[in-house]
Amino acid sequence: NFAINNHIYNYSRLNDTDRPAILLYGVGNHIAHNRIHDGPDLALTFWGNEHLIEYNEIYDVVQKVNDAGAIKIGGDFSQRGTKIQFNYIHDLVGDDSGGRIGVYLDDFQSDTLIFGNVFERVNRAINIGGGHENIVENNIFYDYSHESELDNHFS
Repeated sequence: NFAINNHIYNYSRLNDTDRPAILLYGVGNHIAHNRIHDGPDLALTFWGNEHLIEYNEIYDVVQKVNDAGAIKIGGDFSQRGTKIQFNYIHDLVGDDSGGRIGVYLDDFQSDTLIFGNVFERVNRAINIGGGHENIVENNIFYDYSHESELDNHFS
């Protein structure tokens, strides 16, 4: 399955939560070159293995919820092999202390590669809330105000 070259905005207008712009299930889905913005909750969430999420621009989402991410997944050690790479995630800021997260690997998410993404003006760029064998490499954090959190997560 593929979702490529879409412009998705003002989504989830009837329900503020649990209605992402893109929801993946299965194995080997490819999400690329999408522009997703102006949403109350997640832009993208997935379940399964070996997805490829790349070259997307995501901004101004997670407007009405806390403890959520532009891209969020978690809950199962067996979900493995997903690559989140070369995305541009920006303008996820608010008055909270980090509830608007760029990429959020929650509860047991494992063997996920977060590589070569650009995070600009995001309360918290990456949060890993469990799991194992996750790799975060060669990302760019720009205009980011929580450097101490980066030091705590990635040192």
